[in-house]
Amino acid sequence: MASQQGDRRGDLLEVAASRFVEDGMRATTMESIARGAGAGKATLYRYFSDKDAVVEALLVREIERLERRMQRSMEPAGDSAARVEAGFLAALGFLVEHPLLARGRGDDPAALLERITATDGGHVERLLRPFADVVAGGVASGEFRNVDPRAAAEIAVRLLLSYVAFPPMDLRVEDDVQARTLARALSEGLARR
Repeated sequence: MASQQGDRRGDLLEVAASRFVEDGMRATTMESIARGAGAGKATLYRYFSDKDAVVEALLVREIERLERRMQRSMEPAGDSAARVEAGFLAALGFLVEHPLLARGRGDDPAALLERITATDGGHVERLLRPFADVVAGGVASGEFRNVDPRAAAEIAVRLLLSYVAFPPMDLRVEDDVQARTLARALSEGLARR
């Protein structure tokens, strides 16, 4: 029974994500989500108290996916510099290519960024931790300068989040060469001279 409820919740989130991408976050209503899922509003309200709860549940799910993607990309990458670059590129690709985030960036980027950075920093912490761990390892091995790992990780995360909040300018991070150049500059800034 619990797995059916979990499946139903997941189904509702999938429909909500589709509605948000197609109609925008502001225009999407609880009624349109329920209708798209072939459910009554009461069913939707059984899982989510309001639209904000749906958005937060989607955000939690996508931040978890992003964290897993970063971790998978960092594990086999090699030395600390390569791991920083791999994690950064994985996160950047996820944030730039994600249809829901792209739509949110177009609709109301400030609101999207506010949601990511809210909730006592829990979402941001999930992005910070993998970078901080790799930087700490690089500092301990002597590969990186003696920097504060969390401060270095914060710079990487702030840079990543800027691509959620702002439209592209001169640096086209969807271009693989430019994205790799940015990631390399980030890791070179940590390296011993």
